[in-house]
Amino acid sequence: MLSSPMKERFCKRITLADIDSKTFLNMLNCIQRKEIEDHSFESLCDLYEAADKYQYIDLMHACAAFMRPFFDMENIDTVQMLSYLHSDKYLQQMVEIFINQNKSEIELGENNQNRDLSGAKVEKESFDFYQ
Repeated sequence: MLSSPMKERFCKRITLADIDSKTFLNMLNCIQRKEIEDHSFESLCDLYEAADKYQYIDLMHACAAFMRPFFDMENIDTVQMLSYLHSDKYLQQMVEIFINQNKSEIELGENNQNRDLSGAKVEKESFDFYQ
């Protein structure tokens, strides 16, 4: 197995199945120049996950800080899940602060989910198995 040269040496190409090329180049740019080129929310999430995988904690915190302006009611659950999956207390604190600052909007959204199309409040039915 190790007696012959690796195929990557001949073809000058390495396949990384777990990270896309855009994220990898963005991560290399961060390592070399200490700057993040692509500031889109999706790109920051991908870069955050790659930074966690390669244990680049400073980059994780930088991605979390750049994600903060993108926090809104539609994606806060995604960010919260990301913070729990990667056990990142820093990002968890940022999410908690956002949720606390926007509690009224969150409660309003939950109340609107409990209304049906006619505007009447939907009562949650309970089912008793022992009837």
